[in-house]
Amino acid sequence: IAEVLDKFLQQKAALTTAILQADDKLTENERRICEERERTVLLEQEIKAQEERQHQLEEKMEIEQQNNEERLRQVIQKMEDEMFLQQQETKLAMESKLRDQTVLVEKGFQEKANSMAQEIEELKRKNVEVEKRTSRSYAQMIADQERRNAQNMEVLRQQDQQQMHAINSRPRPRSGCCIQ
Repeated sequence: IAEVLDKFLQQKAALTTAILQADDKLTENERRICEERERTVLLEQEIKAQEERQHQLEEKMEIEQQNNEERLRQVIQKMEDEMFLQQQETKLAMESKLRDQTVLVEKGFQEKANSMAQEIEELKRKNVEVEKRTSRSYAQMIADQERRNAQNMEVLRQQDQQQMHAINSRPRPRSGCCIQ
């Protein structure tokens, strides 16, 4: 009986050891699964955060593009308004000079009228020069504004590419559970 009892206890001891080892292995696997789930959740959160930053950057680029277009439109409008005013002022000055010249011719002051005609021609020449200078100045302003806009957009595009690269280079969370 003692031998049978001893054998039985040995078998039970071996079975108990096997059960404890299996339990330890299952506990270890569950721990790894929990760690993997935690890593997956953290990775998903990080990816969502990067995607949100990407979305914000894209919105910023769109707003910047709209702002650039509005600034350019305002510069062009200002240029057109100033050129219109310059033309109006020149037109009024020339009309005044022509009236004065006509009055002088009617009164017999031909020499004074000829002098007035020279003044009118000089006024026309100066007006053409002012328009050319103004046009060049505004063309340069527009070119500078477009260059700055292009630089700003390039910086935003680079940031966008960096964000996209960061998002795409991240390992994606695995779906399901993997027991190692």
